[in-house]
Amino acid sequence: MEDFENEVPQEVKLVVTEEMRSYFYDMSKWARFLSVVGFVISAFLTLSSFGIGAAITANPAMLNQLGPLAGIGATGITIFYLLLALLFFTQVYYCYVFQLRANKACCLAIRKV
Repeated sequence: MEDFENEVPQEVKLVVTEEMRSYFYDMSKWARFLSVVGFVISAFLTLSSFGIGAAITANPAMLNQLGPLAGIGATGITIFYLLLALLFFTQVYYCYVFQLRANKACCLAIRKV
C-alpha cells in the first residue's frame, strides 16, 4: 500500500495508427450524413407538429379519435410534438459536433505526419 503512494505518475501517451485514423475518418463521413438527414427529419417534425395542431383544431372529430390524449387538446399535442422534435434535434446536433471534431482531428493528424 505504501508503494503506491511513493510512485511517481508516468505520462501516458496514446499512439494513433493509420488504421485508427481511417476508422475515425469513415465515422466522421457517416456522422455528417446522419446529421444532415437528422436535421431534415427534425425540421419535418417541427412543421408537422404545427400541422397536426391545426388539423385537430379544424376537425374536432379527430380529437375524439385520440382517446386518452384528447384531454390535452390540440395545443398540448403540438407542444408534445415540439418537445419530441427538440429532443431529436439535440441528439442530431451532438452527432454533428462529433463529426466536426473527428474530421478536424483526422485532418490535424494527417498534417503532423
